[in-house]
Amino acid sequence: MNNLIKILPDEQFQNRITLSSRLVGQERKITYVRFGSRCCEVSVYVSPELAKNEALLSSNVIRALQVPLQPLYMLKIRQYEMEFGPYIGLLAFRKKANLDEYISNLTNYLYDYQSIGGAVLAFSAEGVDTEKQLIDGYIYNPDLNEWEQGLYPFPASLFKRAGMRKSLRDHFHSLLGQRIFNSYIFNKWEMHTWLSNFETTKPYLPETILYETAKDALWFLKTYNEAFIKPISGSQGEGILTAKKIGNHYVFKFREEGNIQKKIIETQEEAMAFMKRLLRKDAYIIQQPLSLLKHEDRVIDFRMLLVKDQNGKWEDFNLITRFGKSGSYVSNISDGGSAELAMSTFTGIFSLSAERAYKFRQEIAQVCIDAALNLEKCGIHVGNLGIDVAIDQDFKIWIIEINNKDPNHTISIDANDRQTFYQIKKANMLYAKFLAGFGEEQV
Repeated sequence: MNNLIKILPDEQFQNRITLSSRLVGQERKITYVRFGSRCCEVSVYVSPELAKNEALLSSNVIRALQVPLQPLYMLKIRQYEMEFGPYIGLLAFRKKANLDEYISNLTNYLYDYQSIGGAVLAFSAEGVDTEKQLIDGYIYNPDLNEWEQGLYPFPASLFKRAGMRKSLRDHFHSLLGQRIFNSYIFNKWEMHTWLSNFETTKPYLPETILYETAKDALWFLKTYNEAFIKPISGSQGEGILTAKKIGNHYVFKFREEGNIQKKIIETQEEAMAFMKRLLRKDAYIIQQPLSLLKHEDRVIDFRMLLVKDQNGKWEDFNLITRFGKSGSYVSNISDGGSAELAMSTFTGIFSLSAERAYKFRQEIAQVCIDAALNLEKCGIHVGNLGIDVAIDQDFKIWIIEINNKDPNHTISIDANDRQTFYQIKKANMLYAKFLAGFGEEQV
């Protein structure tokens, strides 16, 4: 990208912007200059001596806008306004202490800064002052490849990676509207009930009910003889139980301190009492058991990495196979599992031909894209998803879970595909850039 502009302070004149004659054709008497949520009225001057990639901005305007001078900007010229951008917000943590400790890790979003440009503000929910309309955070300095702490105005778009209280979420929405993505974190039950309303998605959802009483689980066991019981919130396989009815006995399996525990209960009454002690009403779902494909006693499922691009379109970045630890009923990498590219699994373990493997992968991708589009029809603005997919022994595709809180795309690194990890980070920023009004087709 060669049209990035460096803002230079003009100490001589006030309320003035000077641009190169090679950038704008004629002077304007008056216009507004915008940076994020702030705007100032200025006079516009054109200079044939100024370089095309430079802009002189009065120091008093720089102070009023609180525009940092380290980044390189694009300039969007509208009829009544000029905007320096993109100005992208990245809500990375709830706690400021975590932001301070891990700020350097966020540089992986900006390995190709020249394609993004503008100001990128990383901050925590604790760093937001809604009364003063200021954020205590870090702006990326591309010259030094470092983050610089300061007080900055609200951004033009926001990628929400961390949780925040509803009142703060409402505040950002009042300012940014649909320019904030992944803002609402839905749970497993919401995902199931929403997607069940769409014919393009419903066939791929396992039978699922909300746990309200122990009788719900007993009904499910009577129907299927087995059930998966999962917390409606949370990830990494935490809190999942399996229940199985064998004759008149009930067998429960659950993880405790990293190990699989098994509890055998003799009677229905004892099973109900066990579940009442362990499970809270409306906090769990009960899900149909699936006869999943396995390899060497290791459960197999898949993670689809689905991210919006610089034009706001869904892009399938990768499909990763996850192998659970031997004997485990979950496939999480953090629990001793491993990962590889799905195409390797299809042609290797599944013995599919290259053509069949490609078509099967495309089928999975379309199921996942349909699910993402249907979520958006429910009013949820998402742009960064990790979709967990299972394949049963009949090669039927099932959507198990959709993670939109902060899907961990390091699974690409686990599968020895580090390049995709960085491409996804870049895509997140390019979509935020698009929302800020600086997409490829918007400038």
